[in-house]
Amino acid sequence: MYVKTCAAIAAALAGATLLHAAAFAGETEPMVATAPTSETHSIAVSYADLDLTENKGVDRLNTRVRNAARTICEVGGIKPVKMIQLSNECYGGAMERATRDIEIAVAAARGGDQLASRDATGQIAVRRQ
Repeated sequence: MYVKTCAAIAAALAGATLLHAAAFAGETEPMVATAPTSETHSIAVSYADLDLTENKGVDRLNTRVRNAARTICEVGGIKPVKMIQLSNECYGGAMERATRDIEIAVAAARGGDQLASRDATGQIAVRRQ
């Protein structure tokens, strides 16, 4: 019971931290953690409000995706070296997969049909694994 309570408190604090960080970064859509990250396997990052034909919109999407990858892979904080290595590997993999999706979304927005063969949903899924 104590462990579950601590996990719930940690999740609430993580959500509050994300809201606070997003407010300072000028994000219009703050990302909110709804479950402890150890139970979360993906985060949907919306870009529906961004103009991906402009570099500013792409930069903002990259920031959102990096923040989601840090959250889902539990990057940062004090933990054993092995956990840091696992978090960093997770982050690298999540960013690699998300970067391909970002390139496809940007190509679709800029008219590059050869890359934009996927359905445009206005979201990028940042996934662990």
